[in-house]
Amino acid sequence: MGKPAKAVKTVDAMPPLVLGLYSPGMTPLMRAGLGGIAASLRAIHLQRSPKEPWPRQGIITVTIGPGQAEVSSSGITFSWGDAPPSETLQALFDGSFRLSKLGLVDLPGTYDVTRPRGGNADALFAAEQGALKRTFLQHGKTTTKDGAAKTLTIEIDGQQQSFMAQSYKAYAHQEVWSDLALALPHRSLRLAGWAYPGAAQRHIKYPETSADYSPQQALCACFALVGCLSFLGPSSSGVLVTPEPDDLLRFAAIRPQLGAKRVVDVYVAGHVDAVLCVEVALRAVARISEYQGRGVSAVSGVLLRATPWDSKQKYRVRTLPPTLFNDAQLDTYVESIAALPTELRVTGGSKTGSAKTETDGAGFFAVTSELRAFIAENLALGRKWYCGFATAKSSDPKEARLLHRYRTGAKDLGALRAIDRKGLIAMTAHLDSAEQALVHSVHVALRQRLGAIADECSGNTTQMYKRFENERDRWRFAFAGAKTHPQIRSALADLWSRGGPNKELQQQWQQVLPLLRPEHWQAARDLALIALASYQSERTEQAEPVTTQDSDSPDA
Repeated sequence: MGKPAKAVKTVDAMPPLVLGLYSPGMTPLMRAGLGGIAASLRAIHLQRSPKEPWPRQGIITVTIGPGQAEVSSSGITFSWGDAPPSETLQALFDGSFRLSKLGLVDLPGTYDVTRPRGGNADALFAAEQGALKRTFLQHGKTTTKDGAAKTLTIEIDGQQQSFMAQSYKAYAHQEVWSDLALALPHRSLRLAGWAYPGAAQRHIKYPETSADYSPQQALCACFALVGCLSFLGPSSSGVLVTPEPDDLLRFAAIRPQLGAKRVVDVYVAGHVDAVLCVEVALRAVARISEYQGRGVSAVSGVLLRATPWDSKQKYRVRTLPPTLFNDAQLDTYVESIAALPTELRVTGGSKTGSAKTETDGAGFFAVTSELRAFIAENLALGRKWYCGFATAKSSDPKEARLLHRYRTGAKDLGALRAIDRKGLIAMTAHLDSAEQALVHSVHVALRQRLGAIADECSGNTTQMYKRFENERDRWRFAFAGAKTHPQIRSALADLWSRGGPNKELQQQWQQVLPLLRPEHWQAARDLALIALASYQSERTEQAEPVTTQDSDSPDA
């Protein structure tokens, strides 16, 4: 008999990688990252087959290199074909994390790849890159620069303005595929904070304090760069908004609709402002039958800012958990956006110079409204939009400014801009009848006081406007300084009595009276200051606060 044949040792093929939307260990940011994978696969699919629609239900198979990705509403499954998983993963990362021709970060899953981005496409890429540099890519080691910053142009009010933007050779997310391939199928993977802000090694001396991920979690964390939205906040802060998908097919279709369409859309007044922007976009998408719903179960936001103990890195200093907003709240917020828009201001600088941020270069800077941030936070907390106006301050931790005071210069303590008066006037439409009556009665009294001063100072314009300013300050100090119920009642009664006959108060006193009770005195104080700040004269005695462009500059 012959010798028995030797057993041939076979190597098992690498099993498919299954990513479930509700698998154990999936955090909100990882679920957003899984949605980012779906959005990136959709972009790859549309670039390859633009006429083949993306389904809203069922399963779609997208070929990635030698492998395939099956996308369903609740998960994604990667199969590797006859090649090592590294080849499929490399093709996925190469198609998802790109650089534009100018070396700017390009994430196809975040915009509609079938349509051009418009005349300011390069400026929009630069603004979005600047936002990413304040959230995921804030550490210097996460990016590799490609020479000096480049001078780009943006159109503002019909004029071309220059600004500086840094181009890159590579960024951290592009090369993770090799580490992921080595970690398959069961090894853990250690990633830095660029993959999951805040989930990094706590102490360099103790490796056990690091954050370890399974291959599935690591892949989702990497694509959070695509699934989440990054914004440029005030005072060099960054804002990270995390939408949690509940249907991957729908989320992949709506993700491009949530991103910025203009450079100005990348700038927000705060993390709550950013969340509400996304919520408004989701509501608009849900009303379009093509998308069959929101595709997102919840939205949360994080404000990232440098802290006193570390001025080089940005940490989570404020958060907004998932919050339900009704149509009335969103309608109020939409009106505040229209009345208090973010402005791009031209600096008038030279075409060359060092960039203060990725987009705040020699040509322009953005001015956001502190009042808009204040209104957004009140709406998110379910309060009336004016609640706390008397004590509210600006968000800058280095230089808190009073929100009820107009800003007339760089060193002034006020936070309101001259344009905010229009916003306040528009927002008074969202007061109930009693609140409107109190505001209007203060307007009438102040108008009559200023009218009397104008008559007394006839022929002396300088003295007249000086007395206008003093009169406004007198009542602002009286209202803002009121710390008790009797004090605000006394201040209002004093103004009404000095103003003379007040038809508004005579006709509406029964509605105004409940606001002067002890349980509502803080609301009365807020409304009195709203009335002062929103006052707009019908006669020549108007004394508008002058806000210069220099006082709104980035260095102010």
